[in-house]
Amino acid sequence: MEAVADLIAALHTRAAGHALVPQCRHFCGCLGAGFFAANVRDAIAVLEALAPPRVEPTPEQGELRGRLLDRLYRLRSEVGARTALLEERGGPDTLLHGDLWTTNALVTAGAARGTRVARLIDWDHVAVGPVTYDVSTFLYRFAKAQRPWILEIYARALRRAGWRLPSPRDLNAMFETAEYARYACRIVWPAVALLEERAAWGFDQLAEVERWFDALELVLPDT
Repeated sequence: MEAVADLIAALHTRAAGHALVPQCRHFCGCLGAGFFAANVRDAIAVLEALAPPRVEPTPEQGELRGRLLDRLYRLRSEVGARTALLEERGGPDTLLHGDLWTTNALVTAGAARGTRVARLIDWDHVAVGPVTYDVSTFLYRFAKAQRPWILEIYARALRRAGWRLPSPRDLNAMFETAEYARYACRIVWPAVALLEERAAWGFDQLAEVERWFDALELVLPDT
């Protein structure tokens, strides 16, 4: 874990302010506040379109659509506050892996006895944004009891580079924003498939996203 956390911290701190960041933003996009706002708006637009005459949902499917829209309308009302927090406390934009699941982090034995070497793979979602996007993806893969000490390893590596993480409360809010952005993005494509192809699996996928919303918890203990 220490080898992986050190590698992630090195990526984030060394890339901030690098000339590569604007190029990456141009070609790969940004995963910050704009990503959250855009996905919420897009998800609302396609869900609102899932209605007669274009689509004829069953009563249960119509209720699912309505519940998801209620969640998204609330998130839309929070765009301003969440954007302000990211801009004030999220730190500089930097290079993000963009898909930091544990399966994309590999650790092998180093050349020196007892050492470990970490590598990140599958860079197809690389983009630019605040570190909280990557860190939230990574921490959500672990049980809640494990997250504080894993975050502390990462924070310790940041401190060696002169960086400091925001408070747990601010981190929780920014981690949540990143996760909501990903959920909204995952609403868009099943809804588009329903609109364009009448894809039978579309409502099943939307129901799965609703289960994610229901199960979402704070990354860190509530302080």
